[in-house]
Amino acid sequence: MPRNAPDPLELANGALELRRACDSGQSCEVMLDRMLSVLRGFLAFDIATFAEYAMESPTPSAATPLLIRGRYAVDDGKPFPWPARWLHAPSGIMDWTEGKDVAASDIDRFFRFDPSFRALRKNPVVEAYLARGVRSFIVAVHREDGRPACSLTLARKGGPFFTEEDRRALSALELADTLRLVLAAYRAKSAAFHMEIRDLFAQHARPEPVARIAVERLCEQFRWDYVAIFRVAHARARFELVQQHNASDKKLLVHEGYTQPFGAGVLGQVLRTGSPIRVEDTSKRSRHGYIQIADDARSCLCYPIVLDGCVEWILDCESSEVGAFQQPDEAELGILVGEAQKTIALWFEMRLNRALLENIDQGVVVVNQANRIMRLNSMAAQLLGASANDRAIKTIDPDESRARDEFRAREAPSIQGERLDRFGADEDAKAVLTTGHVAAKPLRLRGADGLERNVVASSRDAEDAFNRRIWRLTDPKAWDWVTALEYMRTTVQGVAQQTRGPLLLANALVSRAHGRVGDNPDLRGLLSKVRASLLKTDITYERLVDGLEVERRPLGAPVAADVKVALDAFMNELPEEDRKAVTVTLAEPIPAAWVDPSRLRFVLHSTIGYLLATRLPETVITVHLHGGPRHVAVELTTSVHCDDDFMPRSGAADPVAGARAGAQEATAHALSAVRRVIESNGGKLKITRRPGCLAIRFTLPAPPRGRTRTAGREPAHA
Repeated sequence: MPRNAPDPLELANGALELRRACDSGQSCEVMLDRMLSVLRGFLAFDIATFAEYAMESPTPSAATPLLIRGRYAVDDGKPFPWPARWLHAPSGIMDWTEGKDVAASDIDRFFRFDPSFRALRKNPVVEAYLARGVRSFIVAVHREDGRPACSLTLARKGGPFFTEEDRRALSALELADTLRLVLAAYRAKSAAFHMEIRDLFAQHARPEPVARIAVERLCEQFRWDYVAIFRVAHARARFELVQQHNASDKKLLVHEGYTQPFGAGVLGQVLRTGSPIRVEDTSKRSRHGYIQIADDARSCLCYPIVLDGCVEWILDCESSEVGAFQQPDEAELGILVGEAQKTIALWFEMRLNRALLENIDQGVVVVNQANRIMRLNSMAAQLLGASANDRAIKTIDPDESRARDEFRAREAPSIQGERLDRFGADEDAKAVLTTGHVAAKPLRLRGADGLERNVVASSRDAEDAFNRRIWRLTDPKAWDWVTALEYMRTTVQGVAQQTRGPLLLANALVSRAHGRVGDNPDLRGLLSKVRASLLKTDITYERLVDGLEVERRPLGAPVAADVKVALDAFMNELPEEDRKAVTVTLAEPIPAAWVDPSRLRFVLHSTIGYLLATRLPETVITVHLHGGPRHVAVELTTSVHCDDDFMPRSGAADPVAGARAGAQEATAHALSAVRRVIESNGGKLKITRRPGCLAIRFTLPAPPRGRTRTAGREPAHA
């Protein structure tokens, strides 16, 4: 038995040990276990419970603003079930504690202290005490701003009653002050749970696993019987069950696939008001029209999740106990939902942008339940009469304003928020744009600029974009372009079948001749060049399409590209004869360039190919890379004839020189496309001819701020 009167030094050391028991890095339950171990050296007790307090505004259904929730309970060191919900306490409790550690020497005497305390005999907490034979208890209360915040109750089943001396010992141990550390640990645990729920949206790309984990964790964290998430399917005017978790394993009346019409039940009331609703007792007639989810369900709390100003989901929390959900539950759930809504908004933007990106070659418009435009890409803006160059349209990243043709989600104040059917040029188009149309349908639109345009339109209600309706608009001319590409594919493949065989045969004959010419170096050199030229004639359909795509969209999709890596890749593709003729130098370090990698390959292929066709035999092409904070520069030089006409000075006709001149003329055609690509990307191209020398210099811009991740460059490893 502990000594009845510990000396002050022992009490001071005990207070220090209590604070050490609450060191960070351990669970709240372990903190309390260690505290009780210290306290048993000063007081004998059988039962210990930790509870937290909350205040709420007085209501007609609650005569007291004080609420108590049990967090921890042990009997002889073993945990036992403890009411997890908030319970009303008599108003006299606050007066009784008076901010001090209090002792009830006799529990019957406690009930006689205040007439209102007699009602506590029916309180689930007191019932648990009485059922376990508690005869005496002592309470340490930690207060914040003059109000109870949490408490630790120690109770005895037998033996001597707690005395005033025991109360003074608790005060000397500073137990009430140490309880603030335990309360802080519970609050930190709650904050970590909030972060866990927010992180779900980063860990999972689809809504289904997010919903499943969320309802399970809500039940675990708050120790609730049942939590469900309902989707507000505006297009179908019904509430649809997304996910539910039944922690009590009781028989449910709601099953997978359950739906409920708008306006019905508590869900309908939440949708109408946009506010959370608590039902204290579902067995009583309620204006909320509660719909039973289980035979023994007796109370519920429904909370809306709002996105873009509209209720998109509703959390339905239910319990088999009357009054299981109180104002603190609503407040805590509100904080959690409020924090989650910020992450959901970003997640929503990501999914909308993904839906847009999946249709990068079409005009895409996202409309809300009121058929008002929420998002549109640049092609859709053009088809609706708001040019991508219009100043009213702002890109998300202002540093990328020069990339006007690149796809981005855009905000167009002159269009965003307008009803889509407003852009129908006739009644048929207006009707289709109002009701939606799954199959592709020709429509006539009148844009914001007053011009009429023909489009092919289709729409769908996108589950992957939170049930927003997504419209695809296509310019019929674009269809003509695709058709032309298909015709070209057929034609090129036919021609290739006719020419590929003879070319391969010619290459094989040259290879055989190369082995029979003996030691004649001049003849061997000529045959090597013939083989290199034959290899260059094997142009694939994909190469032609790449060239057409460059002509159509010279900008492409810029990223931070490593010019040196792209140059090395191109050099490795060259025939050995040409590869030996190119020397690369660079000034370290070379910054990345902001350019589409495929456009960069086209520029390198065209410029170096032009110089390979132009240079003098046995001369070298020099490629020098250097750059600064705003650009990357590529300089190419080679030696050419002084008259730059590839004809021998004697005037005699030379078929090889004439063919080389033809090659030069053919490759020169690509330089106009090269200039468009470079200038569209914000760079410059300069061609300089001097006697006996040809130089090409082009620059490309460095990436905008915050876009330094480089495509094609190997990541660094620690």
